[in-house]
Amino acid sequence: MGIKKTIGIIALFLVLAVIVNSVIIAIFVKKKDNSHNVELNRVKHLVSEYEKENNVAAEDLSA
Repeated sequence: MGIKKTIGIIALFLVLAVIVNSVIIAIFVKKKDNSHNVELNRVKHLVSEYEKENNVAAEDLSA
């Protein structure tokens, strides 16, 4: 009986660990880093401002 009880307790702890890890992962996945999108929007804004100031399309500029 002692071995079955010990195995049951260990299995319970493993299931609990899986649940806790799943919750932690779910919390971190919700917090997405949008700094890449912020940077892209900033560059688009700069290009738009350049086009307005110089009366030229950015596609016409050589890289």
